[in-house]
Amino acid sequence: MSDTVTKYFEMLEAGGYITDTTDAFMIEKDPIVEAVKFELDQRSRRGVQKYGTTLYDSNEPLEEWLQHAKEEALDFACYCQKMITKLKNERYANSKA
Repeated sequence: MSDTVTKYFEMLEAGGYITDTTDAFMIEKDPIVEAVKFELDQRSRRGVQKYGTTLYDSNEPLEEWLQHAKEEALDFACYCQKMITKLKNERYANSKA
């Protein structure tokens, strides 16, 4: 495991903030934001390995990007509906208890 990844997981386990000393002053970083940034970086690396190009350099037509975005939005809507249904079912089951 790389030092960066190790430090990331240590930060998560500690449940605290990490500080960036590369700036002229210390900046506290939000571990939630850092986790999202880490995941975005990992997704980018997998994408470059899979497609052989970065998102920036990809030359797909605009229509293809819109189709990808629509499919992601539809997946998101399904995930939201799943969670809403689960919460309603749990609430109903608890009201019967």
